[in-house]
Amino acid sequence: MVAVASKRILVFCDSTGQDGLIVPDGFAEGVQPDVVFQHGVQAAMAINGCGKLKNSSNVWRLSRAVRPWSRDGKQQIVLYQGGVGSEVDFSDTYVAGTTVLRALLALHSFVLFTESVHTALEALGEAVEHVANKIRDAYNFIAQNFQEGDEILLFGYTISNSISATSFDSDFQLLCRFSKGAYVARKLASLIDRIGLLVPERLDLFVRIWKEIVTGKCPTIPPGTSVARIRCVGLWDTVGSVFQDIDALRLDDTGVPSTVDVALQALSIQENREHFRPILWTVPRYGLGRNQVLTQVWFPGAHGDVGGSYSDSQISDITLFWMTSEITRRGLLDLNTDFVKQSRKSTVTSWAVSQPHNAYMETPASRRQGVRAKNRYESDYINPDSVFHQSWRHSPTVLDNPSYMITQNTLQDAYGRDWAPTYAPLSTFEEECKEQWSDQEGVSSFVDEDVSSLIGQGSIYWTSSEDRQDILHERSIPGGVDSHGSTVYIGRASYKGGLYPGAFSQSLDGCHIPWNGNRVVVSV
Repeated sequence: MVAVASKRILVFCDSTGQDGLIVPDGFAEGVQPDVVFQHGVQAAMAINGCGKLKNSSNVWRLSRAVRPWSRDGKQQIVLYQGGVGSEVDFSDTYVAGTTVLRALLALHSFVLFTESVHTALEALGEAVEHVANKIRDAYNFIAQNFQEGDEILLFGYTISNSISATSFDSDFQLLCRFSKGAYVARKLASLIDRIGLLVPERLDLFVRIWKEIVTGKCPTIPPGTSVARIRCVGLWDTVGSVFQDIDALRLDDTGVPSTVDVALQALSIQENREHFRPILWTVPRYGLGRNQVLTQVWFPGAHGDVGGSYSDSQISDITLFWMTSEITRRGLLDLNTDFVKQSRKSTVTSWAVSQPHNAYMETPASRRQGVRAKNRYESDYINPDSVFHQSWRHSPTVLDNPSYMITQNTLQDAYGRDWAPTYAPLSTFEEECKEQWSDQEGVSSFVDEDVSSLIGQGSIYWTSSEDRQDILHERSIPGGVDSHGSTVYIGRASYKGGLYPGAFSQSLDGCHIPWNGNRVVVSV
């Protein structure tokens, strides 16, 4: 028999409405997508709770950095799964009849009209089943490709939504917070741990085994099923579901499965919405196996900062670099680390000093009742023994929007003056990224220039100033409105030896210009 070289099988699970293939990199926050209207209800698909188009998540960015072949000759096969509700037709138009949209509309009618309970629950059941389909599809992909000696790696992220249970948008939140990539990845790991991997010839038995698990019966596993180990499960801030009693599979996903070698999770310190409870990995009753690794590290920022929902989040770059480092330094995966570096979103000059998003306060006031404010220290998820990332040392203690937020000072006051936080050391790769942080920056001023001859109109100026109060020239050209409601003006900034058109406003931190598929901020 000819020996077959082992390979790596990777599954990347993105979240509801999130699909990197149909959402361009660096898409500006606050730009509204096309919407569909049905029964008088506005349903905007592939957006987060604040009505903003999703940006490339860390799951999508990491999946694109996987090399086809590792340096030691292993093939690396990737399955990237877009999230539920990201379905489009051939013209890239979101499909109005998707399961999520139908469930969303039915749930909205449930909120408004109590007689629609049956319709709402039926639609919700379809949405839950759609999530189950994601799990089944991923399981089938792995089972069809798996051979003894192969390595399995799973990654997932949950999108952030900040909406109220009394508003229409809350219906989308209910679905988003159940159907999520991190949920799929964790359940998939638990499923493989529970039943192993069926050989392709016996996959016809999967539906029976699935039903046995769902109904609480002991699954009947056929002979020849592989007892497969999972080399790694990597997650960005898994958050809990509002549907605690509705589950696609009756499988525990809080404890680290015995078949998982390395469990990784980046967690958000400054998420302050009570409903966005983190699901931490827990150590099994009898402890971790001899070679098992559990690493959970707390990062500054909100849930979306950590996972990559925001286009301007420096923190998501730092968490991506951390995950990349954890994977590569353990020899789990061969990645194009240059691509990872180049995919960086943030252009803040100093490392780890960007302001975190205040997710609760960014939720419209009319919608906060259903979200409720409660930080993760108050909820006892953070404790004196928690492990923090080095970026937390540098995170601002004076916040632009401090309401319901915590800082290093909050924890120091709570745990006492003698308390010393435990910080995970930076890896060589992270140190390298940190040292190169300012290398990608532009100059620190706009270019003030009369461009009448270029545009063919009167005296029109690009604008620049060292004084924030004087940014706007009297003849600056308005170009729209940003997510803060401020007028956005057309500008141009010097970057890497060239001049590039962009946008600025009083609420932005500089001139935002497109660069290599991302958005670069040239500071004032």
